Amino acid sequence: MHCCANIVFSTGIAPAVLGLLIDAGFDFRVILVGMLAFIIFGWLLAQRPIAASQLSQ
Repeated sequence: MHCCANIVFSTGIAPAVLGLLIDAGFDFRVILVGMLAFIIFGWLLAQRPIAASQLSQ
C-alpha cells in the first residue's frame, strides 16, 4: 500500500509544481523536455522488472 500512496501524492503534486515552474518563468519547452526525461528514465528503470517477470513465466 505504501507504493500506492506515493503514486497518489505524485499525481496530486504535479499540477502544482507545473504551475510554479510556469509562474517562475520557465519556458514550456524546457518543462516538456524535463517531463520527457523523467518518462524515459522511468521506462528504463522498468525494463529489468519486466524482463524478469517474462523470464519467470
